[in-house]
Amino acid sequence: MLRNFTLRIDDELLAKFHYVSRYSGRSANSQLLMMVRKIVEQFEQANGVIQVDVEKDKQ
Repeated sequence: MLRNFTLRIDDELLAKFHYVSRYSGRSANSQLLMMVRKIVEQFEQANGVIQVDVEKDKQ
């Protein structure tokens, strides 16, 4: 299931993020997803797999 997430970010930082995303050939959404996946992967490599209950975390 895909979820929406609201991010508060100032205009200048958002414009720079869009620039980086376009430079990388990605949409801002794809760029952010790639970065989130990478940080979670790095965390799990250092600390072990994170066990989550997706149904419980929906609330």
